[in-house]
Parts: sequence; structure tokens; C-alpha cells
Amino acid sequence: MNRFERWFLKRIFKKQVKQGPWRHLHIIELYMLIRESVENEFTEDNPLDLYRFLMNRFYESVADLK
Repeated sequence: MNRFERWFLKRIFKKQVKQGPWRHLHIIELYMLIRESVENEFTEDNPLDLYRFLMNRFYESVADLK
């Protein structure tokens, strides 16, 4: 990902996670878009493998916060 793409995604994410009554739905939508992209890219993997892969990536990202 280049600098422009990263900047653009950060701008979209900032808008999606703003405080409001529907922010939880916007965050779910972001996760769904990531999951759909992974499913479309890794068509040979079964759903359980993709789930584990995405969960592991999520836990790695949370570990970076510590």
C-alpha cells in the first residue's frame, strides 16, 4: 500500500468511526468489507481457515497496542 492509499483509507475510517448512534454498524461494515475482500482473494481456502486467518490478524493488531 502506498502513502496515498493509506491516507485515503485513514480518511474513510475516521469518517466511519465517528461518535454517533450508528457507529457500531459502520464498524461492522468495515469488518465485512475486509472479510469479503479476503474471501474474494483467497478462493481456494475454506471458510473456517479464512475465519482463523482473520482472527489471528485481528489479535496481532490488538497485541500491537500493548
